[in-house]
Amino acid sequence: MVVSYCLTRTLHARVTVARVGHDHDHAAGALSAGGLHRRRLTVALVLIGGFLVVEVVAGLWTNSLALLSDAGHMLTDVLGLAMALAAITVSARHQSATRRGVSSQHT
Repeated sequence: MVVSYCLTRTLHARVTVARVGHDHDHAAGALSAGGLHRRRLTVALVLIGGFLVVEVVAGLWTNSLALLSDAGHMLTDVLGLAMALAAITVSARHQSATRRGVSSQHT
């Protein structure tokens, strides 16, 4: 009895939330999720890239294997952020070409 009450209460809450009108835009000009975070990713890429350069220089100057290994780890972070930004850019180009009516080469 308690389980069905909790389940009914949860489902009712979900339905109530779903019925509330939404205030966001579905227009073609709306930004994608990646487009919303492009600036933050770029700032993170620049900051981490800067720290990477500083760590490499400091590691070579002081002959510190710890700094060089951390710089190697930061290099993988920079590569991951760069790949994310590249994917956002390619996706945005594909979406804009689709909106213009250009046929897509993707399957």
